Amino acid sequence: MQHDSRQDPKGEINFARENVALFLPALIYFTDHPDFPWKRINKLFSAKIQERKAKANGETITIEASVFDIIIAAKTGNNTAKGLLLFLNRLIHDLSRILSIGERQMVFTNIKSMLMTLDWRFYNFVGEIGILKNILSTNKYRLLHIEESLPNNRTIDFTIQEL
Repeated sequence: MQHDSRQDPKGEINFARENVALFLPALIYFTDHPDFPWKRINKLFSAKIQERKAKANGETITIEASVFDIIIAAKTGNNTAKGLLLFLNRLIHDLSRILSIGERQMVFTNIKSMLMTLDWRFYNFVGEIGILKNILSTNKYRLLHIEESLPNNRTIDFTIQEL
């Protein structure tokens, strides 16, 4: 019997993982291991869809789009959504090429948060990924920490060190 990589150990197809692999294949570099919460993400998005259907009550509603909503729009032929996904995939691909193994493990948290944020706030994580990619691609810095605590109980997105 062959194993379908879209399935979790219980044999259930995970459409979140399948759609990310199709439209954002560069993310697989960060998400292709057993600890990644694909099942939880799938359940969260399914619950979000049900919540929206109940709120809409058969009418059209405006939503705050997540990365999965953009994938759905791309699947229906929306060229703007396709372009955004191409941009995101290239950004993540470019970042993955310059990260060390340790840095990749740190960025894992941002990728997970981006996929688990089911509204417009996922763009915050996209912005962090973009800035990090631009800083590290200069080859003048290395990543030390992500979401480091500050003395005022806030966090800083990342700490870098000049080489």
